[in-house]
Amino acid sequence: CLKDMNAGYTTIGVQRADFQIRQNGRSIREIYSRGELKLLSFVLHLSQMIFMNKYLKSGAILLIDDLFAEIDANNTEKLFKTLRHYNYKTFITSTDETLMSSHKKDGDKVFHVEHGTLKEVL
Repeated sequence: CLKDMNAGYTTIGVQRADFQIRQNGRSIREIYSRGELKLLSFVLHLSQMIFMNKYLKSGAILLIDDLFAEIDANNTEKLFKTLRHYNYKTFITSTDETLMSSHKKDGDKVFHVEHGTLKEVL
């Protein structure tokens, strides 16, 4: 598709997990905040992982990009509690090293990436 070639990435397709959820006939993208949409996305992905682990006996890795952006402290704490409950392998990115370190528990690892170099944060 010419649009995809110009953009440098695919703009539609199953790999983008594009689908719509409507509430009272309106797209939730028009109604919900970015933080609420991010939490909904997390819940949908977590549901998928629970299904995979239970019925397919297949382990999965959860990737969460820029966790702390647009999600308040209360919901962030709930999210971490949920992740710890299920104990899935999880990679979380953030630009705020302090917030990442504040949620670190025994056994967790925090890394800093700068100019392509990966270094564990103690």
